[in-house]
Amino acid sequence: MSSEQKVLRLMHRSFDDFLQDKNRSGEEWFIDVEEHKRNLARPNATKDVSAQQCRDRIPAHICHYAVLGPAWHINSFNSDDFGAIEVLFDRHFLSWLEVIVTLGTRYLKQFRNRIYDVKYWIQEIPQAGSNLRFGIDDAVEAADKIISSLLDPNAECDLYNLHPADIYPVLKLLPPKNVIRRRWEQHQILNISAVSR
Repeated sequence: MSSEQKVLRLMHRSFDDFLQDKNRSGEEWFIDVEEHKRNLARPNATKDVSAQQCRDRIPAHICHYAVLGPAWHINSFNSDDFGAIEVLFDRHFLSWLEVIVTLGTRYLKQFRNRIYDVKYWIQEIPQAGSNLRFGIDDAVEAADKIISSLLDPNAECDLYNLHPADIYPVLKLLPPKNVIRRRWEQHQILNISAVSR
């Protein structure tokens, strides 16, 4: 193979480690990841962006995919994908639900139905482990409680201008053993300790 046909790999996995290690990279090249995360988060935390502004900027096909994607892909999953599904429901479920809430009430019921589709699909597969089953059961319980609360006509939130933060008061109503509630509480503790530093 000639040198023109070879792929040049500019970034090696160790390059990231090099940049984040002050002893190896020196002051000139050192990147403090935590400082950059804080610097990126600060302006976003102070912006007052309404849920309506967010919804208006998201193309309809992206909204539909965010809601219906899991159901579309069920038939493509196999037992090798259970780890990825478990991570989605364990670590990213609340972020996913925040996106759905931002999209508005018309997507909430669809989302709840799709989550139930995933739950029933997992129940039918003998290879699905108990951790995955329990995690999805807890996610469905959380989604059901949150969505029912948000769609309740007596709810204190504005149904026409839902905000991602509207889901969090409902999490406290879930059983203490619910993995979604526990994950959120752990995240809250980590955020409090990071802010107090």
